[in-house]
Amino acid sequence: IKSIFNGTKGLRYSDRYLVDNVDYISRSSNKLFSITSKKGAFYNNTIKLTGNVVYTRADGLVFKSDEATYNRKNGVYATQGKYISYKNNDKIRGSKLLYNSKTGQAYSRNIAAQYQMK
Repeated sequence: IKSIFNGTKGLRYSDRYLVDNVDYISRSSNKLFSITSKKGAFYNNTIKLTGNVVYTRADGLVFKSDEATYNRKNGVYATQGKYISYKNNDKIRGSKLLYNSKTGQAYSRNIAAQYQMK
């Protein structure tokens, strides 16, 4: 299975699905991840998410924001507003995140980072 898209309530339209309490699970470059949110709209290869959006990768990388978009085709997870990212004790706060789940590359604006030095 490549991905699973669940929710507690859904409406189907000719061009999209609208879902409450989204729980999306997928794999990108052999890394399992999930995205949860209060609401989601699924259009072709794009999922638009709103309300308490949380992206969690199996190795502990987490992004939290109020909104996000995930493109299933190119693997890009994006937020237009403020977000927080963390893994272990490392934290980054910023705005406008673009994260490519296939390559692991991220782009952000206005960041403030805390890193745990070993």
